Amino acid sequence: MKIELATSEIQLRHQLELALKTLGECYQSDNLTKKRLIEIALRNGHRSILEHFDLVFRLKGISYCAHTQLTRHRKISPMAQSQRYTRSNDIAYPTGLTETQESCFDIFFGEMKNIASRAFGDNSATGLTKQQLRYAVPQGAAINMTMKLNLRSFLELIEKRDVDGAMPETRAIVVSMRNACMDSDVLCDFIEAHTLVRTAQEVADKWLQENWEV
Repeated sequence: MKIELATSEIQLRHQLELALKTLGECYQSDNLTKKRLIEIALRNGHRSILEHFDLVFRLKGISYCAHTQLTRHRKISPMAQSQRYTRSNDIAYPTGLTETQESCFDIFFGEMKNIASRAFGDNSATGLTKQQLRYAVPQGAAINMTMKLNLRSFLELIEKRDVDGAMPETRAIVVSMRNACMDSDVLCDFIEAHTLVRTAQEVADKWLQENWEV
């Protein structure tokens, strides 16, 4: 699996200039640093400013199962490798398995690779079309995908998929996307501010659960 942020730093800087100008007008403050202004906006729930940023990610070698989960989120524009017009018998190996689970999965892994190879291979003798054979392709089949979303939608994706109950592969994808954003001089302040706000909210929620009397 390989995750890449395709939006260039130059594009992000142009978007940042517009976002900060708009944010400065909202708060009428020219004295705050960029980082402090971002923290104030996110703490106040002023997330509309994040919609000025368009992010494009390239995801390679993810499972079709993870693709299905990612495309369930709103305001995501996905473009995925066709299962009808391309050939691939690669299977995405699930993450987070114990040694015992790995040995058991290896049995299914071999079977899935065989099924995928047959589904994507020459089936002229069977009379089955590619559209029909697509139903036999395993959910673990590896595909490539490009997705576009704004920064607000991406941070909401983190909140929903970077959690203990998420499918390990999907969580790993989202974490890798987040790390790619942290490598950007433009986006890192937004990601760090979001992490601070999210942590504070989790602490507050935990306190309420422990102390709130119904």
